[in-house]
Order: sequence, then structure tokens, then C-alpha cells
Amino acid sequence: MASTLNRPAGRNITPGSARLGIDLTSVRVEVPASSLGLEGEARVRRYQAMRSQLLPGETLLTAHHADDQAETLLARLARAAGSSALQGILGLTPWPPGHLWRPLLPLPRATLADYARIHALNWLDDPMNSRNDLERGFLRQRVLPALTERWPDFAAQAARSAVYLEHAVQAELAQARRQLARVQLPAPGVLSVDALLALADADVSAVIRLWLQTLLLPPAPARLLDELLRQLRDGSTNLHLGHTTLQIRQYRRVLYAFEIDPPREWPELWDGREPLATHTRCELVASEPFTKPLQVRQRQGGERIRIHARARNQELRDLFQRHGIPTWQRDVPLLYAGDTLVAVGDLFQSELWEAQVGPARLRSRPRFVGSC
Repeated sequence: MASTLNRPAGRNITPGSARLGIDLTSVRVEVPASSLGLEGEARVRRYQAMRSQLLPGETLLTAHHADDQAETLLARLARAAGSSALQGILGLTPWPPGHLWRPLLPLPRATLADYARIHALNWLDDPMNSRNDLERGFLRQRVLPALTERWPDFAAQAARSAVYLEHAVQAELAQARRQLARVQLPAPGVLSVDALLALADADVSAVIRLWLQTLLLPPAPARLLDELLRQLRDGSTNLHLGHTTLQIRQYRRVLYAFEIDPPREWPELWDGREPLATHTRCELVASEPFTKPLQVRQRQGGERIRIHARARNQELRDLFQRHGIPTWQRDVPLLYAGDTLVAVGDLFQSELWEAQVGPARLRSRPRFVGSC
């Protein structure tokens, strides 16, 4: 019962072959220590790996079943999830660059296991599912069997409840989309704090959840949404909320959301041939290699750069403030040719850039979908 990619007929298929998918059971990921925990980080890495295999317009099929749905609803109830989360695992959902489809959701795990045994199908059992010290394993080994003993069709009924709730969620979602459109600013992915404060509390939470979803960011737990609403209503000008890698901040009455990575060490020299990772899940990319390697330094404060030939040297702090760059976006690599600062990430370039480096141009891009 492995996940597969549903590739449209005619793409990457050997003539005469009937294969319409690729087996992902061989995909392996490294799971580092994380504030998400072993299960949470493994889930994130697994989906990142599968998404990396997806081509535009394709659909990823997973073998989630009714028991998975019941476990998910129980886990979310324990974390005080909102109505959008309590609709459970969705059957078909947009998943750029394609879609994610779980066609087996209505079926109990036992039914699928019986079918697989009768037809001699092979599948992999995740050893983490048998560990009672992990959330999913505890629910599967201890909680769900007890509920099923009392209510034999518990998993199927929970799946039906998720379907019923989806209708209410869709109505809420339609309203949240309209309100999100009203509070969004022309700059991509940011919200007006003043427009948000004109909404009712419940609507603010719904808009924030939808906003994070459209940005392909992790969902915010209920307690973070409550604290966000409290700080917004209190007029906090130093709003800075975080949950694991998710960050929500305010700057000049504008609300931002993004993911961060732990601080990383930059190489001493960079020649533009490979991307240069930054601290905000982005990477700096050069359009072509430099004529000579540049030194990469961390911002210390007091650095100055001359952008135009007739302009004076300007301190970076003044440039950041003048251009309205939020404080957390200022931790970018500084590129030096000798002792001369020639670029501040992809934000500012010196008038000496081309003379020192050549025609290469810099830009930032996400290191994976949903980041940066």
C-alpha cells in the first residue's frame, strides 16, 4: 500500500508500457532532531521528498484509510484544533505543483489488509506505528482498539463525521476567502493589521489559518492564534510569535508569516556556481559564476555600501529602514570583493559590482516549496 505518483498518459512512459505511476517506497529521508518531534519532522520530510518527485499537473496518491482518519481526528481534538482541522484528512486537495489524492479514505485498514493478503500484494509497515511513546503509535495501539471494542464501527463513524463537518468548513472557508482578499496588501503574502482588526475575533482566526495555508506554511495551533489575536487587540507593536519553525511578525502595521531554519555557517568564499543558503529557508542564486570568488560575511553592524556612482556611502541600517525591509529579512549574507562590500544578499548591489564580479545577477528563491 505504497504511495504512487499518477503520471498522465504519454509522459515518461516507455512505449508499450502500462505503468502510470512510480513506486515511492524506495524514497528515503534523513530526520534530524527538531522541535516538531520525531513524528512531526518525519512527516514534513516525507512530504517534501514526495513533492519533489511531482511534476506540474500530476497527482500524488496515498493509501490513507478510515483508521488513519480516526487517529488524526483524535490527535487534533487533543490539541484543541479548529473546525478546519477537525474535518480531518482531505480526500482531494491542491498540492502545488499538482494535487494530493487519498482515494482509500472511506475504507477501514482491515479491509485493505485483507485485500492485500488475498491478492499477495507487498507493503511496508512503518515501525514507528508500533511505538507507544509516539502519538500515532499510542493512538493506534492503545486508544483506537479500546474505542473499537466499545463501538465496533468507530473508525467509519469518525470518517463520516469528518465528511459532515466538511460542509460547514466549506461555508466558513468561502467567507474566509472573501475576507482574506480584503485584508491582503499589494505586496505578496502580507496582511494589513488595521484591516484585520476590523474583523470579528472568529473571523480573524479563520483568515489567519487560510492565509498560512495559501502560503504553504505549517498550521498554527489554537493557542498561538489566541495569543496573536490578544496582541493584535492590545496594539502590540513588537508582535513576534513562533511555533516550531513557523514565525508570525508585525512590521509597520503589516503582518508577515514565514519559516526559519536554525542559524547556519556560511562558507568563507562563494563563486556563484552553487546556491548559497540563507537563514530563512531561501537560497541566494547567481545567474552565472563570478569572475572571481567573493568573501561571505555575517552582518556585524555599521557596514556601508555605495549603490550609485554619485551617491555617498550609506549605512545598511539606513537603507533597510528607508526601503521598509523588516528586521528579520536583514540577516542576509554580505558579499565582499577584498575589503569592498559589493552586495547585500539580493537586496542591494554596489556600483562596483559589475567591475568586480562580472555580469552575474543575484536573486533569492525558496529551497523547497512553501519556504522563503
